[in-house]
Amino acid sequence: MHPTTGNRAADANLNPAHSDGTGDGATSVLTAAKSALEQVPLRVLLVSNEEEDFYLIREILERIRNLLAADLDHADPLEEAEQMLQQSPTVLVLFEHETGNAEAVQFVADFLHAGVSVLFILFC
Repeated sequence: MHPTTGNRAADANLNPAHSDGTGDGATSVLTAAKSALEQVPLRVLLVSNEEEDFYLIREILERIRNLLAADLDHADPLEEAEQMLQQSPTVLVLFEHETGNAEAVQFVADFLHAGVSVLFILFC
């Protein structure tokens, strides 16, 4: 029973146990979450007319692959990016500033109005 509330459910949640009845279950949950992230790479779409940006970002993602697995795609122009997003789910869209702030914002707004969440970063 929980010492301040008298709630047995709250007391049970204070000290979660492994399935074998030992230890802290939080560690197991964290390990399982990390394993799931390692299995499914983050899908990233770069929208840029600069091919160099693609190679630079790909190199950065390769360097941190042990922390965050990611698959990088490249699209230029926005119309190509739209087709790619409709064909397969992408978690993060990177817009190069030359893509145009207004066009990039409108692009994301169109997806949001259609009920599709799009995380994005506009970079210089």
